[in-house]
Amino acid sequence: MKKKSRSFSRESFVFVLMVFAASGVVACSGGTKNSSILDASSFPDTSSSRDTSSSPDASVSPDASVSPDASVSPDTSSSPDTSSSRDASSSRDTSSSRDTFLSPDTSLLPDASLLPDASFSPDVFLTSEAALPLTDTTPPVISGGSPSGALPVGTTTATLGVTTDEVATCSWDTADTSYQAMSGAFTTTDGMAHTAALSGLTDGESYQYFVRCLDESGNANTTSYVVSFRVPSAVVTLLWHDSIQEQSGGRWGFSGLGVEHPIGTAVTTDAEGASLTRVADPAGETGFAMRHFATFDAGGSRSQAGIYGDQNTAFGDQAKSAEGVWMAQEWYIPEVLNCNGDAYCWINLWDWHSIDANRGSRWDTSPGLMLARDGSMRVRWEWGGTAGSINRSSSYSSIALPVGRWFDIEMHYVWADAKTATLSLWIDGELALEQSGVQTRAASHAIVETYVKFYGSDQGHTPWDPTPSVRYTRNVRVAAERIWR
Repeated sequence: MKKKSRSFSRESFVFVLMVFAASGVVACSGGTKNSSILDASSFPDTSSSRDTSSSPDASVSPDASVSPDASVSPDTSSSPDTSSSRDASSSRDTSSSRDTFLSPDTSLLPDASLLPDASFSPDVFLTSEAALPLTDTTPPVISGGSPSGALPVGTTTATLGVTTDEVATCSWDTADTSYQAMSGAFTTTDGMAHTAALSGLTDGESYQYFVRCLDESGNANTTSYVVSFRVPSAVVTLLWHDSIQEQSGGRWGFSGLGVEHPIGTAVTTDAEGASLTRVADPAGETGFAMRHFATFDAGGSRSQAGIYGDQNTAFGDQAKSAEGVWMAQEWYIPEVLNCNGDAYCWINLWDWHSIDANRGSRWDTSPGLMLARDGSMRVRWEWGGTAGSINRSSSYSSIALPVGRWFDIEMHYVWADAKTATLSLWIDGELALEQSGVQTRAASHAIVETYVKFYGSDQGHTPWDPTPSVRYTRNVRVAAERIWR
């Protein structure tokens, strides 16, 4: 529910003052007076005489019916000389209560036509929230975009859908433009669930639709909600894929698993700070996912699954070929990971190693896909050890990792013993990161490894938020060509 802001206009304030002026009878009771309204010093001294010719007209003198009774008048023997006293018609009983009733100057009152109906209550006007106007300045919140990910090969039609948190009218376009300029219309049954029929979809294409909405108060979104999906072409021939969907236990087709907290100490459960398990799909879809649970504290932790080229030769041979290897996987990250830019914290999401035949010499983090520390969810390649002295870190990706939904991430890796390789990374089929002129192995190396990682630490500085952290992986696959079509 959106919060509305209240406004109290200048005209309303003037009107309230008029109401108080209209009811302007001032009573001074029991000898107490409000100095901001009446100051006794501004009235003439009643003990002094004055010329009766200057006395007020009898027509405005107090009614005799309210004059003091003679029976309670003070003893005349002590009265002042009558020659200096006021006209009896304007005298008042000095023995009576000091309460004084003063009639307001009617010339100060507003015109009666400007006053409210007699039934109007100033108290209600001032205290009733219902009487204050409410202003809605917040545009609708859009969520639940569909479809997403890869649709079946051969799909030609689909339904574009979004929901809003209030009654709204929504539009879409294939270009990111203003609400008024968008060309596509949605239909809705309740004002909050919006759908549009799409047609003409073809295999091998990626689609992106921009959505904006307008609520009943005239507030339109100034930034677009994006719905993206693709229709793949004929299925690529895969060299290897995981068995997360088929296998409830074991290593799900990977060469090895690693779970540690702190780093160097093997553990198996969430209670110990790190785990790697197979769970039901976190987004509520059909199937299963690999759940990485890690605590990125001072000691760090890891939750990872590795593919070793000397054991998985389909992967290893392709990785060492001149063309290199294409590897894709689907990730689900429930929430933004952030350590507020602290230079000491780090998270590695995907790592490559190059090793000699005896596993004695190795280039770890060659490279590692590292998450930005500022919560932007962008990534870049960083290089460790000997590889770090040869290659510089890449720039950050032009596309952030999506949060709260499944997305596809694909990498093209080339094994090179000179600074000739080009590495590429795609997010949902869009090129997000590329680095050229890099060296990924030593000349003596013979084995390639890669790790689906969730590995990091805050090194005792600013904690990662959230801590512990979770991410999910499924559909890991390897090919000799682009996988996303």
